[in-house]
Amino acid sequence: MRTTALILTAVAGLALAGCGGDPKRSTPGPPAPMTFTAPTTTTIANPIEGQAMRCTNHGVSSGAYVPSAGHGVSGAADGTKASAILTLTRHSDGSLAVSCTP
Repeated sequence: MRTTALILTAVAGLALAGCGGDPKRSTPGPPAPMTFTAPTTTTIANPIEGQAMRCTNHGVSSGAYVPSAGHGVSGAADGTKASAILTLTRHSDGSLAVSCTP
């Protein structure tokens, strides 16, 4: 009898705590950063505005976020033995020119 009371109390406690209820709804987070290794030059047809981009070169990393159409942005990092420069140019057609240089 005591075991039955204990089980009923545990089940009631879990129900009150919300365990086993509706699945939790979460909003998707930002997309993962795209990483390029120097030297790289490429064009991305449909980038996501605000997505993080990274340029790496021998342990040095620079980054920038995809700008809105018609704009550009750069990021640079300088280490003791290497550097990494990232240049993002967003064209009016929405495509993104990416340049990752040492």
